[in-house]
Amino acid sequence: MQEYNHYRISPNTMALVPARHPYYKSIVFDLEGTYLSIQTLDMMFTELGLHVDKSIKIVNESSYLIKEDADIYAFSTKTKGEPDCMWIFPKHVKSLREQTFPRLTFKNGERLKINCTKEQYIRWYKDFICIMKLEV
Repeated sequence: MQEYNHYRISPNTMALVPARHPYYKSIVFDLEGTYLSIQTLDMMFTELGLHVDKSIKIVNESSYLIKEDADIYAFSTKTKGEPDCMWIFPKHVKSLREQTFPRLTFKNGERLKINCTKEQYIRWYKDFICIMKLEV
């Protein structure tokens, strides 16, 4: 894992995960690799021009981030503000498997264990598709 202190969310972002580390605040899964960042997820959203309280929609316990002009779309695995909230950028997800915990495989082969059930992920993905249809 590489250190990337100032990561900017982009269309290449696959997932954002809070880091459990005294120095690093987040783990970034990107098409180019996986990075440790000192930025919090809120800092990354603000830099993108999104204010977590105003720009993110909440439906059925998940939050949805849509920034069409930058081709950035994501949803969370937990309610916004929970310390273990992950953000998934679904256009990069190839498959979802459930063993002990649900695990995503991204199109580049990278894998991520997610902290919600398979059923929750599927429900939130379907909600995400409906929101996308309303936005377009």
